[in-house]
Amino acid sequence: SLDTAEAAIIFNFIAYMFSILLLVYTNCYMGEYLQSEAMNLYRAYSE
Repeated sequence: SLDTAEAAIIFNFIAYMFSILLLVYTNCYMGEYLQSEAMNLYRAYSE
């Protein structure tokens, strides 16, 4: 059985991993958005 210290460590680890994954996802999403906006700007100027 888990005592409260082990449960807190597990919860903190899960919360930390979730926040890191959210940070990576947000970074990738914003990079993709920036790339698509740059391509739209390029297409607008090249017409």
